[in-house]
Amino acid sequence: MLEDTTTPRPWVAVPWHAHGLISVCGADDVVVAECSGIHTAANAALIVRAVNAHDDLVAACEAWDQGFVDGEDFDADQFLAWVNRNRRLARAALAKAGKP
Repeated sequence: MLEDTTTPRPWVAVPWHAHGLISVCGADDVVVAECSGIHTAANAALIVRAVNAHDDLVAACEAWDQGFVDGEDFDADQFLAWVNRNRRLARAALAKAGKP
Protein backbone atom coordinates (compact mmCIF):
# COMPACT_ATOMS: atom_id res chain seq x y z
CA MET A 1 0.00 0.00 0.00
CA LEU A 2 1.23 3.49 -0.80
CA GLU A 3 2.12 5.83 2.02
CA ASP A 4 -0.53 8.50 2.52
CA THR A 5 1.27 11.83 2.23
CA THR A 6 -1.87 13.91 1.68
CA THR A 7 -3.11 16.69 3.91
CA PRO A 8 -4.53 15.21 7.13
CA ARG A 9 -8.25 14.50 7.24
CA PRO A 10 -10.97 15.34 7.92
CA TRP A 11 -11.22 18.06 5.32
CA VAL A 12 -13.80 20.84 5.68
CA ALA A 13 -15.33 23.47 3.40
CA VAL A 14 -14.81 27.02 4.65
CA PRO A 15 -16.67 29.89 2.98
CA TRP A 16 -14.52 32.95 3.42
CA HIS A 17 -14.67 35.36 0.57
CA ALA A 18 -17.18 38.08 -0.24
CA HIS A 19 -17.26 36.84 -3.83
CA GLY A 20 -18.50 33.39 -2.87
CA LEU A 21 -15.25 31.41 -2.83
CA ILE A 22 -15.07 28.35 -0.62
CA SER A 23 -11.77 26.96 0.60
CA VAL A 24 -11.38 23.25 1.27
CA CYS A 25 -9.01 22.86 4.22
CA GLY A 26 -7.37 19.91 5.88
CA ALA A 27 -7.33 19.09 9.58
CA ASP A 28 -4.13 21.13 9.82
CA ASP A 29 -5.92 24.21 8.40
CA VAL A 30 -3.94 24.03 5.15
CA VAL A 31 -5.99 25.10 2.12
CA VAL A 32 -5.95 22.24 -0.38
CA ALA A 33 -8.48 23.63 -2.88
CA GLU A 34 -10.57 26.67 -3.60
CA CYS A 35 -13.93 26.43 -5.30
CA SER A 36 -15.74 29.13 -7.23
CA GLY A 37 -18.42 29.40 -9.87
CA ILE A 38 -22.09 28.58 -10.04
CA HIS A 39 -21.71 25.20 -8.30
CA THR A 40 -19.27 26.35 -5.62
CA ALA A 41 -21.03 24.96 -2.55
CA ALA A 42 -21.98 21.67 -4.18
CA ASN A 43 -18.47 21.12 -5.55
CA ALA A 44 -16.81 21.92 -2.22
CA ALA A 45 -19.22 19.58 -0.42
CA LEU A 46 -18.50 16.77 -2.90
CA ILE A 47 -14.74 17.18 -2.49
CA VAL A 48 -15.05 17.06 1.29
CA ARG A 49 -17.36 14.00 1.28
CA ALA A 50 -15.21 12.12 -1.24
CA VAL A 51 -11.93 12.78 0.54
CA ASN A 52 -13.26 12.09 4.02
CA ALA A 53 -14.94 8.85 2.90
CA HIS A 54 -12.00 7.64 0.80
CA ASP A 55 -10.28 5.42 3.39
CA ASP A 56 -13.55 3.80 4.49
CA LEU A 57 -14.64 3.17 0.88
CA VAL A 58 -11.29 1.59 0.02
CA ALA A 59 -11.41 -0.57 3.18
CA ALA A 60 -14.94 -1.74 2.35
CA CYS A 61 -13.92 -2.65 -1.20
CA GLU A 62 -10.82 -4.46 0.03
CA ALA A 63 -12.88 -6.40 2.58
CA TRP A 64 -15.29 -7.58 -0.11
CA ASP A 65 -12.46 -8.47 -2.43
CA GLN A 66 -10.36 -10.26 0.17
CA GLY A 67 -12.65 -13.25 0.62
CA PHE A 68 -12.84 -13.86 -3.10
CA VAL A 69 -9.14 -13.32 -3.77
CA ASP A 70 -8.09 -15.67 -1.00
CA GLY A 71 -10.60 -18.29 -2.14
CA GLU A 72 -11.60 -19.06 1.42
CA ASP A 73 -14.02 -21.91 1.97
CA PHE A 74 -17.01 -20.82 4.02
CA ASP A 75 -19.80 -22.81 5.53
CA ALA A 76 -23.20 -21.13 5.35
CA ASP A 77 -22.96 -19.45 8.77
CA GLN A 78 -19.43 -18.17 8.15
CA PHE A 79 -20.42 -16.87 4.75
CA LEU A 80 -23.44 -15.04 6.16
CA ALA A 81 -21.30 -13.47 8.90
CA TRP A 82 -18.73 -12.41 6.28
CA VAL A 83 -21.40 -10.87 4.06
CA ASN A 84 -23.02 -9.04 6.98
CA ARG A 85 -19.69 -7.67 8.25
CA ASN A 86 -18.73 -6.40 4.81
CA ARG A 87 -22.19 -5.00 4.21
CA ARG A 88 -21.89 -2.99 7.44
CA LEU A 89 -18.49 -1.67 6.31
CA ALA A 90 -19.92 -0.72 2.92
CA ARG A 91 -22.98 0.97 4.40
CA ALA A 92 -20.87 2.96 6.88
CA ALA A 93 -18.56 4.09 4.07
CA LEU A 94 -21.49 5.06 1.87
CA ALA A 95 -23.06 7.04 4.71
CA LYS A 96 -19.78 8.89 5.21
CA ALA A 97 -19.80 9.65 1.48
CA GLY A 98 -23.29 11.14 1.86
CA LYS A 99 -25.32 8.26 0.46
CA PRO A 100 -28.18 7.05 2.71
